[in-house]
Amino acid sequence: MEKTIVDEHGEGVSPRDTFLQLWSMVSLYVSAGAFLALMFQYINYFFPDITNRYAFSDDAVRWSTALLIAIFPTHLYVMHRLYRDYIANSKKRVTKLRRWLMYFTLFAAAIMFIVDVAVLVFTFLNGGLSVPFLLKVAVVAVVAIGVFWYYIRDLKQTSAHLHRGTQAVLGVAVLAVALAVIGAFFVSGSPFETRYRKIDIQRVEHLQTVQFQIISYWQYKDRLPQNLDELRDDISGFVPPTDPETGAAYEYEIREPRTFALCGTFSRETLAEGSATKPFVAEPYSMEEHWRHSAGRTCFERVIDPDRYPSLRNAPLKKI
Repeated sequence: MEKTIVDEHGEGVSPRDTFLQLWSMVSLYVSAGAFLALMFQYINYFFPDITNRYAFSDDAVRWSTALLIAIFPTHLYVMHRLYRDYIANSKKRVTKLRRWLMYFTLFAAAIMFIVDVAVLVFTFLNGGLSVPFLLKVAVVAVVAIGVFWYYIRDLKQTSAHLHRGTQAVLGVAVLAVALAVIGAFFVSGSPFETRYRKIDIQRVEHLQTVQFQIISYWQYKDRLPQNLDELRDDISGFVPPTDPETGAAYEYEIREPRTFALCGTFSRETLAEGSATKPFVAEPYSMEEHWRHSAGRTCFERVIDPDRYPSLRNAPLKKI
């Protein structure tokens, strides 16, 4: 039988009650943090920062979505169990543990809102206001005010049942989280699409490695290798990579004494700048442009510039 600990006010607090109260707060903090992180990524996606091309992160979207899917439903379930207990035993609404946790949450929400306003004022005085920044400030303010208002109403009400206004706020929160999670699949792509694109990234990395080895071979031997097997090196341990999905060898062709082509078969086309799943961020140089490919077989022709990559075959050895 579950033992109940009675405090000096005659309030019964069982280990189960303690667990549910603590989990309701911890799951709230984690869910709120994940929701804010996901909202920030949406802002970075739709309003890209030209000074920081890495502000938007697919992995950040997936991590935030995973946390919301894993944690937020448990918060709703625990809150449902707690309010069932309050209906059965109204004294559980006023236990010291619950009041401490709720006031701590109010304190955290108030601090979050005050810091949010301070950052907004400082940025305005510093001349750094922008649409993405204002949107992020607004999101933080809405979440902080929503949490603060929800728990203030909960502390004031005497009935064990949820007030209609409190139910409405909870419903809006559930809808917002659901829409944020659904939208994440459109922003970061489906798991299957993501897998295909990650495999294509591996193919590009393989071809980059092979290209480096071919140029190094040309510099030291003053000629291109006849085939990729000539690049094998037992000392360095280099072995020409193969396609990560099919295991097939990549194609290599000599077209001129200093011109060669590398070919691979890709699952998807390289995302275009400004596409629906890739925000546009201007930059002076992009390796992606150098390795842009279509779906299916794609070849990359390279011409070795002897001025940039001079022959090292007859270079004098340095004395140690």
